[in-house]
Amino acid sequence: MYEKKYSSENKDRIRSYFFVIRQLASREIGSRNKGKRLGQLWNVITPMVSMLTMSILFAFVFERDFGQFMPFVFTGTIVFGFFDGGMSGCLGSLSGNKNLMIRTKIPRNILVIEKLYVAFIQMLFSIIGYVIVLIATGTQVGFFAFLIPVDVVLSAVIILGLGKILAVANVYFADISYFYKIIMRFVFYGSAIFYEAEILSPVMQQIIMFNPIYLSISFARSCILYNSMPAAGIWIRLIIYAVVVYILGTLIFKKGSQDVVAKL
Repeated sequence: MYEKKYSSENKDRIRSYFFVIRQLASREIGSRNKGKRLGQLWNVITPMVSMLTMSILFAFVFERDFGQFMPFVFTGTIVFGFFDGGMSGCLGSLSGNKNLMIRTKIPRNILVIEKLYVAFIQMLFSIIGYVIVLIATGTQVGFFAFLIPVDVVLSAVIILGLGKILAVANVYFADISYFYKIIMRFVFYGSAIFYEAEILSPVMQQIIMFNPIYLSISFARSCILYNSMPAAGIWIRLIIYAVVVYILGTLIFKKGSQDVVAKL
């Protein structure tokens, strides 16, 4: 009887937390789209314009076929956008919700998870444009595309772990947001979004394999563009990243978020 009651209470708690996440996400997305006539459509248009710009520029630089290069670049931009959107959102999840934390007893984990949820919603809108590009360029998508949810889950776990660290760091070190932008600029060019890693030197190829965003992009390209199983090394590294970063992020968040209101 006790176990059933405990299980029921857990389910109710999870449902209530998910309701809060959806409400917070709806409010945030609504605020972003306020005053925009096209609303959510901009979430489809913006990444497509960015992708087209990079495709035209770098197809000329690298002398690549534009039709094949578009899906290649768009795959990279969507994955990078998911990581960057999720982590930049998590960065201000605590520092930007001081009043909410004072007025309510909402678990602080929820504030970080909500930012990841918003980034996921934004990515889904980007995928609409991605599908249009795949159809327009005649890209044949095969069986291995069904592995993409695995890539998304592993990436989400990594983002959540890093996001928790960033959320706490931003409370204690306000300048972290500026460092984040600088670091992500380097990461952008080190994620092979618009070039193949094979053009790099062997040493740089080894270094880039430590970049989880590059690993996630490579996973997605293997499944969608090349219709093949991602290499074992990519699977192993992504799983290790997800486990280690999430555990580390959770420990840091649990310890660092205790006095966060007083620090703010």
